[in-house]
Order: sequence, then C-alpha cells, then structure tokens
Amino acid sequence: MHLLEHVRATPSALARLMDALDGPMHWLTGVHIARETVQNVRKAGWTVDDVTSLSWADVFRRIEARKPVQSPDNRQPLESEISTTYQADHV
Repeated sequence: MHLLEHVRATPSALARLMDALDGPMHWLTGVHIARETVQNVRKAGWTVDDVTSLSWADVFRRIEARKPVQSPDNRQPLESEISTTYQADHV
C-alpha cells in the first residue's frame, strides 16, 4: 500500500496546535488534520516498510506498507463469496 498523507506534525509546539485545531477543522470541513496515520496503519496489522517526510515538520508523508499475511483459516470471504440470500429476500 502506498499512501500520501497529511498527518500530525512532529515538532511538539506545532503538533499541539494541530491537536487544538483538529476538532474545529473537522467540524468545518470533515477533515482531521492531526492524524497518526503511521500508527493506525500498524494497528490495522500492516507492516510499515518505509515512511518518507515530504515537507517541513513531517506534515506530509509517504508511507509504504505491506498487507498482513493471513492464514487460509482466518481469511475473510471475498465479496462474491458472501451469501446474498438475505439481501435478495429483504429488498
């Protein structure tokens, strides 16, 4: 997975400002400006291979990650494998 992301700054003063403005910005625009995307990618089980800063204060970053390896027993069914019986009967 390749992501180009606007994330929370690394300098602490700017990061605190972004944290303070995140709520109002989200209310006004629907966008979170202080995301912790690298940590969220890891929490989702992906392996982060590379993070490259693309701007001052690390506000823009390129993140490269690999999909988690799942055993066949833990695999989620593909959309085409999911039963549509409930949908067809209750339309």
